[in-house]
Amino acid sequence: MWLPVPELLDIQKRIGVKVKKFRLKKRISQRQFAKEFLIDRSYLNEIEKGKGNPTIGTLHKIATKLHVRISDFI
Repeated sequence: MWLPVPELLDIQKRIGVKVKKFRLKKRISQRQFAKEFLIDRSYLNEIEKGKGNPTIGTLHKIATKLHVRISDFI
């Protein structure tokens, strides 16, 4: 079984915290964001908890919707 290295877990957690911060700043609920953006709400929740491992494409879609740069998540 593959286990992520601690550094990857730290990055995932940091990305999740920032995604949630920017989403809340825009006053968008997870449900609304997921519906408008065609992303599964449970997957968005996993990302925000630092448990999801989003692709660059997913991060780009989220960043575009939130009007931020992908680099703002790091």
